[in-house]
Amino acid sequence: MATTLISPRSLPQNPSEEYLRKHAKRLAHADTVQLAAVQRRLAHEYGYRNWAELMTAVQAMASRSGTGSSANSSVPGSPPSRESARNIFPLLPLRGLVAFPHVSYPIFVGRPMSIMAVAHAKEQNIPILLVAQRDARVTDPTSSDMHEVGTIAVMVETLRLPDGTLKIVVEGKRRARLSHLILHEEFFKAEAEEIEEPAFSETRLESLTRSVLSSFLRERVRTVSEGVNKPEAFGVSATTADGASVLADRIASALRMELASKQALLELLNPLERLEKLLAYLNALS
Repeated sequence: MATTLISPRSLPQNPSEEYLRKHAKRLAHADTVQLAAVQRRLAHEYGYRNWAELMTAVQAMASRSGTGSSANSSVPGSPPSRESARNIFPLLPLRGLVAFPHVSYPIFVGRPMSIMAVAHAKEQNIPILLVAQRDARVTDPTSSDMHEVGTIAVMVETLRLPDGTLKIVVEGKRRARLSHLILHEEFFKAEAEEIEEPAFSETRLESLTRSVLSSFLRERVRTVSEGVNKPEAFGVSATTADGASVLADRIASALRMELASKQALLELLNPLERLEKLLAYLNALS
């Protein structure tokens, strides 16, 4: 019996990265399967080996058609263009800070290579990759000095100070896993793959969210002179997986805890598990 070859589906002329991500999440939720499995299936349907290859192709098509450059240049979090279409980002090593998605950070930048990385990201209108160093005392980090999971961020504001350093404001967007560091150029670069959060059951989400918020607000009241003045800002809609992720990351960023513990939370991909870890930490403080 002859074998019928099925041709892969073709991407539209102007494919939407956001649509494909949301479509994959909807399918995962509807079929009650892991998001990674759905993404792999979609990639295969379009003729690519994996989700990363599919996203790279979509970003490259958007960049060629103009939808990934000037058309989206004023929109924070728009699809990466130019270098980042190949999953290569300018890298900003962080000392004494673990940056989370969904949070904005003011950062003072003084190392020459870091200043050039920021300047390149701003000039090319591309995201920058924020990765915490394992040891803040290291002045010239190498691959072994960097954590493997960081945050893709967009530039919000840059200000050059009289002493030549920069004060920047960045907004974290997505987790990313480093696959290759490029350290021997005029500034640090990294090849990194965006991390998709896994699907999870939302049965316990509402009660867990209430418990975490209650414990967090109690901690803020107890240390009100040192804490945030408006804890209600953390009361985001956490009745969905996306909302749970935002809530967990914002609280993790706001809490005073060891950097190693914050890095562990950054690397914990399941939002439900992050909330559970935060609840255990907050309960231990009371």
